[in-house]
Amino acid sequence: MVVWRTLAELRKAGTGLNIKQMGHTAAFVQSYRQITIFPASEGGGERKQPILGEIHFAKKYVATEVITHESTHAVLYWAQQLRILKGVKAEPSNGRASPEEELLCYATGRLAKQISERLWKAGFFD
Repeated sequence: MVVWRTLAELRKAGTGLNIKQMGHTAAFVQSYRQITIFPASEGGGERKQPILGEIHFAKKYVATEVITHESTHAVLYWAQQLRILKGVKAEPSNGRASPEEELLCYATGRLAKQISERLWKAGFFD
């Protein structure tokens, strides 16, 4: 996880990583290939890497909805790499999530926000 001091720093970092459409972004996932396929000269086969990526946040936007939204992207990347979800393309070649993936992530983030707010109002967090 990386937390940038400002939104401008986060967007500059994302642009440098070839993340598309940084103009509307308050956070992003830099996905790593979880499974690396090694050439025969290195023993061949597949090996799992120790981490799946990094989630980058702008300090001002660290909130339940944003954390959950970006976590959903990360989980989709992970599920794709482990071939858990057939037909899911969570990391398109153009550096942008699909509209369907974004819809799922926004819905998940908003649900988590609503749950957190209700729990807070009910006194579950001191």
